[in-house]
Order: sequence, then structure tokens, then C-alpha cells
Amino acid sequence: MNSIVRDYLAYAFKSTSCLAKQLNRESLTPVVAMWQEDNYLVIATCDGYRQHEFRLLMFRDDGSSPALMHGRVLAFSPAAIAAAARALDDKLGEIDSLHVDYYDDQTTISLLASGITIGLKATESQHKDHIRRFAATFTEVERPDVIKVNAKELLAALPKPRRNNERMHMLVHFLGSTWQVGIQPELNNWQPTEYSGTFNAEDVQGETDCKLNVQMLREALEVAERYHPFAECTIALTKRNEPALVRVEIGKVLYYKAYIMPIVKIPR
Repeated sequence: MNSIVRDYLAYAFKSTSCLAKQLNRESLTPVVAMWQEDNYLVIATCDGYRQHEFRLLMFRDDGSSPALMHGRVLAFSPAAIAAAARALDDKLGEIDSLHVDYYDDQTTISLLASGITIGLKATESQHKDHIRRFAATFTEVERPDVIKVNAKELLAALPKPRRNNERMHMLVHFLGSTWQVGIQPELNNWQPTEYSGTFNAEDVQGETDCKLNVQMLREALEVAERYHPFAECTIALTKRNEPALVRVEIGKVLYYKAYIMPIVKIPR
């Protein structure tokens, strides 16, 4: 059977179920999508402004390559995924492993461990295909501008947006090896705040010039910090108005990616 680390899976479920519920498009139903890439189970969701993806390594006792979903992309309701996360946290320890299997009906994933069995039944969804295509589209996009950061340190330096206005309009401008937080309620109205800083020159590649929503960036960094407080995290940008990529790797066991739509360049 295919095995996976419980703690990584439970947190991926919790994080994606929360983000999926923020989808605000009448034509789409919020879902958490899953598929297999090589030896990894991919768990992903999108709220229209950002997409979070968790790639969790699966392994088998006999050393063979895991085969779980046979090329299919499945969609699950956020409520079902959140319930599974709670059950895993209640019943199992952080380092416990789970067995992951795929029923012959091709619509159910089962999670098995000592004292617990969870069956996740897939739901019909067009949104899952959007999520999968988005992931595939940006896998090979060249991002020439990269900043290496410590998630814990950058989170401590960035302010926490409190009011709705701040959550919407508080941005962080990455320019060269510097960052500056400001409020931008209108197109040409950039209001710098007291929050700013610099990166070490060796941690910056290319010529960064991009504005990201502070709340969305914080949420991505919080996931990275949760998996490993001192893991090296990268913020990768493009020369075009395409999503910025926040990425962290925990050895070969887990890859986490968050795509965040940038704010187009605006004169300061």
C-alpha cells in the first residue's frame, strides 16, 4: 500500500480547505483537488487570486513506485477535507504514517491507520480542471528574479493587516534588495508605511520589482513556517504580470508552492 506522513497530510488538508472556502465566484463551486505526479500526491486549491499546492511524497514498503490515482484528477468538498484533517489530528501522532489507497470505483480515496479509517468521496467539479491546468501552466515558467528568505524572520518583520481596508490594500513592494510596505487604495496613491527592510545581496537574484498583497503573502509564509521554521523559502517573480511563486522544500518529502497574483507595476 502507499504510505504518507500524517502530519504533513493533515496540515495540507486543513490549509487547502480553509483557502477553498474563500472562493467567491458564482460559476464555480469551492473544491480541493488531488492528483498524482510521479511519487507525489498533489493537494491543491485556488480562490481566484492565489493557488496553494502541497506535494507530499508517497512511499511503499517494498520500495516500488506508488501508483494511486492513475492519471485522474479528483475534487473534494472543503468540508469533507476539513473533517478528515480534524480526524487525523485527533487520532494519530505527528510522526505516524498513513496508508493511502484508491478504490476501484475511481472516486474514493481511503486513509488507513491503526484505529482509524477515512473514506473521501470525490465530487463532480469543473473547478478541479482549472486548478490542474493552472498548476501545469506555471510549472515551467521562467522566474528570473528570486529572493531567498527565512519565512519566520520575514513574517516577524511584516505587519499584520487588521482591518478589511488593510487586508485589501496593504502591499509590500520588492525592489532590488529592499522591501517597503505601503497602503495603495487607488491606482496612483502609494502611501509608504514605517515597515521596510533589506535583504542580503547574495540572497537576491535578478532585478526584483513587484508588489504583492501583504495578507496573501503572510498566509503563504505561515504555511512554510508551519512545516519548518528555519527552512529556506524562495519568492520567485517574473518579468510579466504572472503569479509570484512562494516555494519551500522539506527534503524530498514535501514541496509547498503558493502562487499569488501580483499588483501591476504602478508609479510610486
